[in-house]
Amino acid sequence: MSIAFTVHPDLNLAYFRLRGRTDVAECARAYTDYLKHSDFQPNHIMLTSTVDLENIDASFTRILVAVERVAPTFRLFRTETTSVIHARDDVVFGLARMLQQIVEPLSKFRFDVHRTEEMALKAAGLAYLNFAELDAHLGLMDNCA
Repeated sequence: MSIAFTVHPDLNLAYFRLRGRTDVAECARAYTDYLKHSDFQPNHIMLTSTVDLENIDASFTRILVAVERVAPTFRLFRTETTSVIHARDDVVFGLARMLQQIVEPLSKFRFDVHRTEEMALKAAGLAYLNFAELDAHLGLMDNCA
């Protein structure tokens, strides 16, 4: 799996790391797996790192279909929930903005998309300069549960 996530209740954080090659369906599976996690809380900030992402197979239609499939889960989020996405390049930035435009009118999600690691981490309320520092602090390195 090229998407791994960890949940950190002490940081009010669900941390998603996209690596290598992935697609929209895998992103949707990671989201639904998070909802089933024993530490899931709807108030967690969802932080997504694309530092190690090589390619994502995505289009407006694929994103729309995936959102339609997971939309019933949006009712779990009764108050505003923040999703911070680090968009390492123009393609990822555009896809993140598409996701934002589709999801926000249907849900309590509020997306915060950033091009730099430092700004994404700051938006998530974390005082790290990059994701490598966060990973080291969390003891993740290359392992995610």
